[in-house]
Amino acid sequence: EFLLTVELGMTATESLVAGTIVAAEMLGLAAESGSIEVGKRADIIAVAGDPTKDFIGSTSRLRYEAGRPVDLAAD
Repeated sequence: EFLLTVELGMTATESLVAGTIVAAEMLGLAAESGSIEVGKRADIIAVAGDPTKDFIGSTSRLRYEAGRPVDLAAD
């Protein structure tokens, strides 16, 4: 969905914000998710490069879901 929003005209930063904290706020979950803060739960993806500048060119290097590392080769 992030790529689609960028293709439709959002900046990469706007897309990331909309898909994280804004989505959590709209679902009433901002107190527990939507941003990286102590005590919140999150799935995290680390990418090579700066996704706010080159969103489409960013590639996943590391991903954690539910506190566990995900094997990217298995995707």
